[in-house]
Amino acid sequence: MPAEPGLVVLKKLGAVAAIDALSKVGTRQDGAKNRERFVTFIRKFSDWSDCERMSLPHLVQALSKDMQPEFEQLKRYAGESLRGWRTVPPGPWSITQDPLPDQLLELWPKEGSSFKRVMPRFCNEHFRHVHLFYSYRNYLAHNLREGGWPTIERGVTFPHYLFTEITRVVSADSVSLRERWLLYYPLPFFLTLANGCLDRLEAWLKAECINPFDYYPMGDFLLEFLE
Repeated sequence: MPAEPGLVVLKKLGAVAAIDALSKVGTRQDGAKNRERFVTFIRKFSDWSDCERMSLPHLVQALSKDMQPEFEQLKRYAGESLRGWRTVPPGPWSITQDPLPDQLLELWPKEGSSFKRVMPRFCNEHFRHVHLFYSYRNYLAHNLREGGWPTIERGVTFPHYLFTEITRVVSADSVSLRERWLLYYPLPFFLTLANGCLDRLEAWLKAECINPFDYYPMGDFLLEFLE
């Protein structure tokens, strides 16, 4: 029986909260921003073999915006690759069909391209699943909801896409139809990722003779500077 959606959100939030807490000792990056610490920890301890794959649907959508000429070759390659994906059945399709960075970076404009003035945040890192998972984490932590369109959990254990047609009412007489590959990170994946990180972190701490409690100060006050 599918889990109740609200409970799924809370369980996912608990999993990413645990990963956040573990990352403090796992990375030992004092002063690092949350994204940097979270992503570094996932890369080091999760054993998520597909975390560096780049989401083709996200990339194609970004490239559909007002692009500079430097991106034309990448846009053509990404669009042709996505059109080659099967849409029947609609899914779930594993993210293993997404390209690895080496398949795209040769086509990526080099540093200093004029495009950076148009969309400074358009960098290849942002399209990798390890970064998209952090963005998903932000929806959970800050909005108490999942990123993208919610779906009923039906026992799929791996990150996947579902192909869907989204109907939008434009006016009383017309509607628009959009085809989308929607990305989902299901609850079993969250739990497996968090438990795996904990197991590998524990083994690493023991091997390095590190006391994790040194990284979690405790005191009489909620404001640490008062201690």
